[in-house]
Amino acid sequence: MAIMITEDCINCGACEPECPNTAIYEAGSNWEMDGVSGGEGDAAPSGKTGFFSEDVFYIVPDKCTECVGFHDDHNAFLYVQLTLAYLLHYKSFLDFNKLNPIV
Repeated sequence: MAIMITEDCINCGACEPECPNTAIYEAGSNWEMDGVSGGEGDAAPSGKTGFFSEDVFYIVPDKCTECVGFHDDHNAFLYVQLTLAYLLHYKSFLDFNKLNPIV
């Protein structure tokens, strides 16, 4: 089961280089897997759809192994999860400060 990047992503790109499977792609960019490439509306080789995003980074589910086979203790997977959690918290902080500016 692949992880998902939600619409709360701030598009900083911190998660992309951490993925050992190169499963994370920038919003709107085409993905590639085993010589097959696709974009908006295209299914992954397994037939999965709905993962492509024009707005935020996205993960090709067929490529995501949750870092199994790369790190016995899943450090990369945990790093990606923690990075996403931190960035979502940071986005909430920025949104809060926009609504409640310090003067």
